[in-house]
Amino acid sequence: MSLDLWTLSQTLAHEKVLLCFDGPLSQAVIEQIGEAIRRHLKRERMDDGRLYDVFSIYIEQTQNIRNYLRTWIARDGAAAPDSADHATVALARTDDGGYVVTAGNPVAQADLEGLTARIDALASLDAAALRKRYREQLRAARGETGTNAGLGLLDMARKSSQPLRYEVRHGTTHASLPERTAYFQLIATV
Repeated sequence: MSLDLWTLSQTLAHEKVLLCFDGPLSQAVIEQIGEAIRRHLKRERMDDGRLYDVFSIYIEQTQNIRNYLRTWIARDGAAAPDSADHATVALARTDDGGYVVTAGNPVAQADLEGLTARIDALASLDAAALRKRYREQLRAARGETGTNAGLGLLDMARKSSQPLRYEVRHGTTHASLPERTAYFQLIATV
């Protein structure tokens, strides 16, 4: 096998990808990529507020993936595909000087409806409604469970300059995905 890294490099440059990772997503990998993102954004002299938004969206996306994958493997055991611990994360520039933080991973198709419904509901809210929902969820999470359940997507939606978007590829239509598995990609723009 011969991997054409030149073509890959040119594709990443054309798409304005500043950083990309593809593989098992451990806590150590999340931290190292996070540090690389922070250093890169500081070199670009980004203001601290915007740097924090990009960085926190990256952290939230990767932590959500890691938590989901652990839950999926614990719930489905041997039925979870071998690729269940695999994720792809990318940070890219937009044409207008913003940033896109994208993260993708395999998910059980049975989990898609709830996930996409939550994102669709958030996409329909304006900034004031997102703030209000966040405060309500924060009070409910602390009062009922003592956890931050549900706050991650809300926080990403609040920090994004555009509504959160997602793309899904289903295992039934893509031969490389196991049956009853989909590939879910979350896209946040800052």
